Amino acid sequence: MVKYAFYKETYLGSSISEADWPVYCLRAHDQLNRYKQIYRINPKADVLSCYLNGDVSIDAASITAVDDGQGNATIVQPLVVCEAMAVCAMADALAYFTAAQNGMGAVAAASIGSVSVSYGNAANAVDLSPKGQAKELYRCASLYLEFYRGVG
Repeated sequence: MVKYAFYKETYLGSSISEADWPVYCLRAHDQLNRYKQIYRINPKADVLSCYLNGDVSIDAASITAVDDGQGNATIVQPLVVCEAMAVCAMADALAYFTAAQNGMGAVAAASIGSVSVSYGNAANAVDLSPKGQAKELYRCASLYLEFYRGVG
């Protein structure tokens, strides 16, 4: 399972609290496992050119040592990092769906004097149907992973 520290420090996520992370991470990880049963998955080449914490670049052709910031080198496979990024993106989407279903959508109006905030109806802005959610989760995962189906 992806650690919360990875979500905060590498993915740079901020919408999920540490207390809520295990729930969303597990659901996102389960979804990724479903994709692995259906598709052949490879790391996305453009993601592999990014830097982890600004330290060591991940090379698509090799396994790379990554410094954890405390002088400890960790061996990382590119697919593992891309899968972790996909899990983080899907977890963010799942957290958003939960918030939207609970009526905490985008702010529709705000006032400074006497502090007033009103939330818009998120159900009208985003497709919260199971099909819409599945489509968004696939989109989030495909930001970091390439999916192949069939012979090849």
